[in-house]
Amino acid sequence: MPRLVALALALLLCSCSFDPEAPGTGSNDGNGQPDATAPVACSHDVYDTEWNDHHYYLTDPMSWTAARDHCSATGGYLLTLETREEDDAARSYLLGQRTFVWIGMQDATDTDDYRWIKTNEVPAYTNWPGNTKPTDATRNCIDLKATFQEHNWYAWDCAEAEAAVCECDN
Repeated sequence: MPRLVALALALLLCSCSFDPEAPGTGSNDGNGQPDATAPVACSHDVYDTEWNDHHYYLTDPMSWTAARDHCSATGGYLLTLETREEDDAARSYLLGQRTFVWIGMQDATDTDDYRWIKTNEVPAYTNWPGNTKPTDATRNCIDLKATFQEHNWYAWDCAEAEAAVCECDN
């Protein structure tokens, strides 16, 4: 029920309609995941804070699933960090905002098979503490910890409420 309220609020705020199967609107693959082949264009006026033209910061803490659904409903996807440079840019922006934010990676199979939700690909670049991939089957969603002392990704309980960053291709 809270996801429906969040989706309705997002649609109301952006004064637009959302067809999850329409091309160019962040259509999904039938499992609630964004279709990596569809161009993604975000509705800029529904986000709390614009980081730049492609990234939007959701300041209200929410579960990983709610954050993913919010990004998708507004034309984007949870943040994908494919290089150290992208990761460092995210950390630089997030310092002083929130300590933990959801990013677009999860282990949907409970087998320690972490993948980017945008592409369903195993990440070529990671930032696990000590370069050790998490192995806790109860923590399947990934967040980024950005502090002056530490900058790593962690597997966490998907139901935890955290801030998030949405990304768009426009």
